[in-house]
Amino acid sequence: MLPDDPRHGTVNGYTNVKCRCDRCRKAWRAVVNQYKKDRIQRLMHNPKLAEHGKYTTYANWGCRCEPCKTAWKTYYAAKKEAKKNALDIIKQLNNDQQHELGTAPVLPVEHSKLYST
Repeated sequence: MLPDDPRHGTVNGYTNVKCRCDRCRKAWRAVVNQYKKDRIQRLMHNPKLAEHGKYTTYANWGCRCEPCKTAWKTYYAAKKEAKKNALDIIKQLNNDQQHELGTAPVLPVEHSKLYST
């Protein structure tokens, strides 16, 4: 999009033209924030709009009832654990590959152990 295009700073510029300039991002963020506020207000007036006890209700509707908070905590803990496990697997694969190629890093030896009497 050209710099003088009138679609800059509009939701159309962000969504349809795929512009990511500061003005278009700001316009999109304003719309998203307003939508979230409206959705939370609707839920406050009618709690049956969303199914409670789900992490998505916590995240998308902003519900903070105990069942939704518990679901979010469970989801987030599982997500965090899965990420940790994935990182551990990647580290192990990288380590195995380095050993196969003979490029494994040599662990530093403490100075005191080199010259012990």
